[in-house]
Parts: sequence; structure tokens; C-alpha cells
Amino acid sequence: MFNLNLYPWQENDYNNLVKLKDRLPNALVFQALHDFGVKNLVFHWIKFLLCYSPINKTACENCNSCVFFREGSHSDFYFLKANEDDGKSKSISVNDIRNAINFLSTASHISKNKIILIEDFSALNINSSNALLKIIEEPPSYVLFILLGKNINQLLPTIRSRCYSYTVSQPSLAVSLNYLKNSDIQNYEFWLSYYDNNPLFELEISESQLDLLLSTLKEPSCNNIFLLTKEFNGKTISFGFFVEFMLKWLSDMVCAQTNKDKIKYFIKYDNIFAPLLSRVNLEKAFYLNDKLIFLCNWLKHPLNYKLQIENLLLQYQQLFISR
Repeated sequence: MFNLNLYPWQENDYNNLVKLKDRLPNALVFQALHDFGVKNLVFHWIKFLLCYSPINKTACENCNSCVFFREGSHSDFYFLKANEDDGKSKSISVNDIRNAINFLSTASHISKNKIILIEDFSALNINSSNALLKIIEEPPSYVLFILLGKNINQLLPTIRSRCYSYTVSQPSLAVSLNYLKNSDIQNYEFWLSYYDNNPLFELEISESQLDLLLSTLKEPSCNNIFLLTKEFNGKTISFGFFVEFMLKWLSDMVCAQTNKDKIKYFIKYDNIFAPLLSRVNLEKAFYLNDKLIFLCNWLKHPLNYKLQIENLLLQYQQLFISR
């Protein structure tokens, strides 16, 4: 479910959270300006809270609670995230909150507390926010709500006022760069450039998926496009990642045609542009770019993401004039 160890810069945050064990609020909001390792920190803390006999401020790893949590089957832990069962919905509905409330209808089974973790509070809509507010106003004494997100102002003021707020620390650039260089991330220099030299990123795709995407962009045949969308279907890899990738790819491809030195993101793969540049239709490229920008406003709406990705790639195919 999460990495075996905390990242080096998370030790202070973790120690601060451990101190809350004997005076837990009923609801706690984690505000983090970055995504890197935040869930990892929270999962470690939750496992510690649920553990029968923690050792030196960490979970023992051996009790039934730790075993169930590690296997993702802990009866006192409920993980609530945006519903993606059909690849369309990206919001937390009122029914999702009701299901979480049903989880609270019985007392804890294994541990002292029951914990509900909401992965991204920005996915709450007005109805689900109001449903959550009702239970947070008068929660059972044994319940802890944990809400993750980047901007606490996205929560209803009435919810914010009932939650303890904790802002997750951001590591220094030197510390995070050092970690990245010593990590097992392949092509870390490319990804660092891709994320505008911000090392606080978590990859959504594997090396083989990156190769598949690049080969499809190099040769956007129908066979390659349909093969790609079996992997890039909006479920395993988010639609937002694909849209951002395409925007950066088009930007660099246009720059490569006018001035190779202006390539920003795909310097390592500039050789892929070479056979495409003489055939690209810039007017169509700018039109596709505008469409991608428009879709940035629809990343959390109920679209058929697989179909959208197929349509975008077929439009990309039309950028190139046949010889």
C-alpha cells in the first residue's frame, strides 16, 4: 500500500503527528503543496494509530492490526477516493459519503479507533460536502476523519472550522534532488526537466508505458493508437497526465521546427521530432493545442476518457502531411 520507509524529510512531520495520538481530534486536514510522499506519510501514521503495541513511535508490523493494514483489509480503516470504477467519474459523491457513514455504524473491531481517509478533498462536491459536514459535526468518539488536499480553502468553511489543520513540510530543493538522484527512478533527469525542475513528483507511468507513448507519437498509426489506449484509458493513468504530456510534446515539437535550442522538456528525445518536422501542419498543431487547453477545465468531469484520448491521438495523426 505504501513504501516501507518514510522519506528523509518526513521524520519531523511524523514525530509531530505521533504526539497527537493521545489527543486526537475527530477530523484532521492535511494540507500539502506537493503530492510527493504525502500519502506515504499519512499511511505510516495511520498504521501506527491502529497498531496494538507500537515500538519506538512506529507500528510493530507483527500484530493482527498491522498485518491486516498491510494487506489492505483492515476492518477499522476506510479509504475513500474519487470514484473511477467506470473511468468517467472523478468526484466523491454523496453516496460515497453515505457508504463511509455506514462504515461508522458499528464500533471498532480490531483497534481503538476507526479511521476514514479521504484522498483528495477537492473531489468533494456540494452535496457530498454537506453530507460529510453532518457527520463531522457530531462524530462518534472513536472516529478520526483524515482529509488530504493542496488548498484548504477548497473545503466548506463549516468543515474547515471543525477540523484540526496540519500543513505538511516541503523538503528543500537540495534534499529532494539528492533523494531523486539516489532513487530507482529511471530517466530521472528527463522527468526532472519534464516537471520544470521540481523534484517533488510521483510518476504515474512505467518506463515501458513511456516507451509505448513515445513510439505512438513518433508513428501515430491506428494500430499504435488503439494499442496505446488499452494502457492509457483514464483509469491506470490519469487523463490529466495525458493532456499535460501532449501539451508539452506539441510545445517542444513546434519549438524544434523553428529553433532546436528552444526545446524545453524532451531534449533527450529530440531525435524523435526529426522525421516529423518536415510533415507537421502548424495550423492543425495550434488547433490541437487549443483543444488540449480547453480539456484542462474538464479533467474532473464525467468524460469517457479512453474515447477522448483516442480522439486526441487521431487528431494528432492528422497533423502530418503524407509524402
